Amino acid sequence: MGTMTHLKNTLPGHSKFWACLVKQHSVTCFWGKIGTDRPQSKRFVFDSADEAQEFADRKLESKLSRGYRRDNYVPAIKRLLAA
Repeated sequence: MGTMTHLKNTLPGHSKFWACLVKQHSVTCFWGKIGTDRPQSKRFVFDSADEAQEFADRKLESKLSRGYRRDNYVPAIKRLLAA
C-alpha cells in the first residue's frame, strides 16, 4: 500500500487536515477541512522512490512548522483509498 502520514491543525481559526501517501515513485497529498467527505488531492510523480520520500519529508516538515500535529484518523481519505 505505501506509507501514509496524517496531520491535523486545530489551532484557533483552523480546523483542517493534511495527509500524504508515499507509494514507490509517487506521492499523493490530501487536504481539507476536518469532517469533509471530499478532500482535495494532488499526485506527484518522481524518477525514484528516494526522490518521492525526500519530497514527502520536506512537505511534512513544512506542515509541522505551521502548526500541524500528527494524527491517525482521517476517515474521508480511508474511504477514497478503499474505493
